[in-house]
Amino acid sequence: MTLQLLGLGNGLILYVVAAAAYALAGNRAVQPPVTSVRLAARDGALAAASAYALTIPLRLIVHSASISVLATGVALAFALVVGGLAGSIVGRARLDEQRSRSGR
Repeated sequence: MTLQLLGLGNGLILYVVAAAAYALAGNRAVQPPVTSVRLAARDGALAAASAYALTIPLRLIVHSASISVLATGVALAFALVVGGLAGSIVGRARLDEQRSRSGR
């Protein structure tokens, strides 16, 4: 009932949780020293895509049939975008922190 009141019913909560997981994976993938924001975004996107790839066998077990290729592609693109954004945000912050420490 509470989820319905918040507008998170009908499966939307699954997308919110997935976005949080992909953002966390993208965040954790960026480790210092950061050399560029572009590389940090790439690392975040790859970490999120890997996290999504780990769910594919579970989806096959639960559905016991093949998964829609379109749905898999859209979910993978979602993971890449969210992970890349998280990686670039964290990468930019860490790069700025590194520059301030070095006095540049």
